[in-house]
Amino acid sequence: MKDGDAITLHSHTPEDGLTRTATGFRAVAFDIPRGCAAAYFPETNGLVSKDSYAHRSRTPLSKFIPVTVVPAG
Repeated sequence: MKDGDAITLHSHTPEDGLTRTATGFRAVAFDIPRGCAAAYFPETNGLVSKDSYAHRSRTPLSKFIPVTVVPAG
């Protein structure tokens, strides 16, 4: 992938075993650690399982979900 490519995001949540998908995104070259991804919320809220939350605060684990980034189409 390169900067500007259309991409699709898939999340993989062990809580319910479902794969969720977010479409309509573009890859942006950015200096973040290898193996990490960044995206805007609420645009990617659909990637987070309602059963995926922090046990103490009960807030969604939006910052810690495994995703696969693939070329769109």
